[in-house]
Amino acid sequence: MLRRRSLAALMVACATFAPVTHAAEWPERTVTFIQPYGPGTATDASSRYIAQQISEKWKVPLVMEHRAGANGLIGTEAAARAAPDGYTFMITSTGYFTNEAMVAQLPYDPLKSFVPVAKVGAVQLLLVVPATSPYKSVKELVDAARATPGKLTYASGGNGSSQHWPARCSPR
Repeated sequence: MLRRRSLAALMVACATFAPVTHAAEWPERTVTFIQPYGPGTATDASSRYIAQQISEKWKVPLVMEHRAGANGLIGTEAAARAAPDGYTFMITSTGYFTNEAMVAQLPYDPLKSFVPVAKVGAVQLLLVVPATSPYKSVKELVDAARATPGKLTYASGGNGSSQHWPARCSPR
């Protein structure tokens, strides 16, 4: 079943991004890309670039809808409820894969509600501290966190995001 889905997704991706050599009936109108994360995120930046390229290639307007919140649940639910007519796509990130473990009951079925079309990118995460920080290595940072529990803070995209550091993983 998974192999069939992967093959179907590959065929859809090839058909979607292949040059059009005949008069196509699709798309005839505006295409919507739902992006379930906030403006300024890595997903947003890649979504905007992809949307511009696709809009130029397909020669139709492409609307980017930001439906941020709840680690992508709000936008993902909107995409799941969209008409299955080929005019709504969702560009998502790690939250799509982690929400099933984080939320008791999702408002969509992550395996049945969507069909993957294409992997469009990968993002590298970095651990950084201010240049004026006394920590010059990960070991120094972890040692300080262990020595002073609760003193150090960090920024995160929220529970289930790629930046999430659950309590069970915190330095001991």
